[in-house]
Amino acid sequence: MKKIDIINAVRVLSKLPINKVKNDKTKFSLLSDYRELRKVSKAIDEDRDVAVQKFREDFEDEIEVVASLRRHDLPVNAHEGYVTAERELNKFLDNMLQEEIAVSIPAPVSWEDFVKAVGDTDLSFEEINSLDCIIAKS
Repeated sequence: MKKIDIINAVRVLSKLPINKVKNDKTKFSLLSDYRELRKVSKAIDEDRDVAVQKFREDFEDEIEVVASLRRHDLPVNAHEGYVTAERELNKFLDNMLQEEIAVSIPAPVSWEDFVKAVGDTDLSFEEINSLDCIIAKS
């Protein structure tokens, strides 16, 4: 599973009101899956934070200057090192989020049970699609 898919699934699951899920089996399955995905998501966030913090430390003196130039639509010509490092950081983070990692989903939920459980919750089709990782393949 891609790291970005885990983050997206956690984001969607975190907004589901678990107390509205009446079926206990589905509720506990969703809770188990969320807890496992959240644990992995936190580790991904920590890895991302380490890279961002390193960038901030390396360019502490330039961050506000470059931000100010950009806010005023001025060229950032004298900060080539910063711009290059920023581009490399963004590429690194994008690649990191596309990495595949193994995640064990303890209790996949069927589509039918999931739809019954969240029937009155406001979810978009895209948000539901983000949950493919916790839906049992039939």
